[in-house]
Amino acid sequence: MSRVFSPVSCCVFSLLVIALLYAQYSDPPISSVVSNNAQVASTLSSVSVSQMNCSVISDPPGIASNVVQAAAIFPIGAYPSVDNRISIGYIPQVAWAWGEQHSGFYEWQTSLGGTTCTGSASFVNRTVYPNILYSFKGSGVVDTTPGVPASIPQGVVSTLALTNGSDNLSITAGGIIILTYDIDKNTVVCTESTGCTCEYDYIASGLKNITLSCGSTLKYAVEGGEPLFFLERPILREQWYKNNLFDNAVLSKRRFYKGGISLNGTSVGNFSLRAFNISTDSFGFQKIVSVPQPEFANVSVFEGDIGAVPIPLNSDNSSFAYSYEVNLTAPYSGIGKNNLSLSLSDDFGFAFTTEKEILSRAMTFDGNKSEAGNLVSGDTTNYGKSAKFEFDNFNVGILSLGTIGIILVVALFAKKH
Repeated sequence: MSRVFSPVSCCVFSLLVIALLYAQYSDPPISSVVSNNAQVASTLSSVSVSQMNCSVISDPPGIASNVVQAAAIFPIGAYPSVDNRISIGYIPQVAWAWGEQHSGFYEWQTSLGGTTCTGSASFVNRTVYPNILYSFKGSGVVDTTPGVPASIPQGVVSTLALTNGSDNLSITAGGIIILTYDIDKNTVVCTESTGCTCEYDYIASGLKNITLSCGSTLKYAVEGGEPLFFLERPILREQWYKNNLFDNAVLSKRRFYKGGISLNGTSVGNFSLRAFNISTDSFGFQKIVSVPQPEFANVSVFEGDIGAVPIPLNSDNSSFAYSYEVNLTAPYSGIGKNNLSLSLSDDFGFAFTTEKEILSRAMTFDGNKSEAGNLVSGDTTNYGKSAKFEFDNFNVGILSLGTIGIILVVALFAKKH
């Protein structure tokens, strides 16, 4: 099967348009895409190409522009990926390929002084030296013997954990392609005695190499790490039982697409922000594409792109690319202790949960009376404390003297005016 390397494909474009209109998967189809791409990547090595991402760095015969039609070494993609994002939870594999098109035979003529000489180039063989450069957070590692597919070196994998969720891993597949031609060159030589004749050029003839330097780059945002959960309300894990809230803030190095809230093990709210589709390129390589498809049930959600660094709360001074607010919009009923949990799943299917024990209390007044006016006794765990009212006796004599004094002052003031 002929495969053509092209940066823009009508087929891919059409699939992306369809993906924006319709989502086939409610959850990311990680396993099926990985299985497909592993099979496709293992068949990719030498492919038909129509583009040029190579530059000529050596051309002794001076014929490269005439015999080389196309040449490329390029990354097809890292997998699994979602919207050009990868996760450290799945150490991705890299599909890559190379290809070139050349003339098997080329002939030219050189004329001088009325004499025309011919030259020819016959293709002998081709040698490819591929490599893949992985660059992340200012450091790079070159794999000079990449497999098919290629595995990211362990030295790179260990640094990916330093991501904030939006740091990019650059993958540059490139290398050297050498095309060897057998050159047969005749040169016009002119002298006064013999005039112009064709002579065999021993120096320019023989086996000569055309050397091409190739490469192109793909970038992926790297996600991973544990999210930080914060209980916003009730911040002290105690609240009035007639206004039971469960409001959460989350700082994350990964994007979440769905989640849910449970009360004592029973679901009371859930949400979904995105669904997913699969786009397939001309090689058969698949990519997961997310499609906005918000659905909410008793939950409100805010998703934001930030660069938060919670220094007082995080000793390693790491930053977080994403923030979320997930609030229960239908206050639950009940008094006493309740276990509430928030579960979130990222775009690669990894789930995280936080659980809080929250005490819902009724109010009291006068130290021991309920909101209904009944006396509170026994176990008062479910009742908030209040101060007891104190009714002190006033000293009537002192109050009377003070009142008389005020009256006299007012009377004297009125008489002067």
